[in-house]
Amino acid sequence: GTLGLIICSGAKNVINSCQECKVRRLIYNSSADVVFDGSQDILIGDESFSCPGKFLDVLIDLKFQAEGLIRLANNIDGLVTCVLRPSNAFGPGDTWFVPLLVNLAKSGLGKVCELSQYHFTDNLVLQKLPDAIYHIITDGFSFQFITGSGENMSDFTYAENVAHAHICAAETLDSRIVSVAGKAFFITNLEPMMFWEFVSLILEGLGYQR
Repeated sequence: GTLGLIICSGAKNVINSCQECKVRRLIYNSSADVVFDGSQDILIGDESFSCPGKFLDVLIDLKFQAEGLIRLANNIDGLVTCVLRPSNAFGPGDTWFVPLLVNLAKSGLGKVCELSQYHFTDNLVLQKLPDAIYHIITDGFSFQFITGSGENMSDFTYAENVAHAHICAAETLDSRIVSVAGKAFFITNLEPMMFWEFVSLILEGLGYQR
């Protein structure tokens, strides 16, 4: 389908172009979701985690396939590669995560949405995880129902930290002092926190009352 053409075929095209143009370094921005299948939380996860047999959705599946292409291209025709896996990226340039929260907060009375550890949407349940948070929008926002403990933890990654990780990866691939070529690395703020608390802080910072 279209996603496959964009993600996997796109990765192949980028690899081929890099090899033809003698580009030395290629870093693929993937997602931490590639090791999460929705069945249970991952605590203190690291790069030793293998990817599950199933994925949360086709987008994550395709990202994992693209990861494989990027890593297989390592050390071929002078190209060295690695993969970065940010978790829940947010910050300047964000066109999805925070804008969606703001749109929900502005959407008026009576709309119900589900906020889960990884997926949330307006009027459509995409993924029901054990600690999903149900949120009723009023004039501002207020959490009305929390299923499970309400303490599900998530990692988040500020956009500038993602950018810094790419710079560090590029410099390390170039120096080859540390072996990162052909490998994948998780990128987070190293500050895991409750998902609902993160959402509350974001919206409060934008002027919405808890």
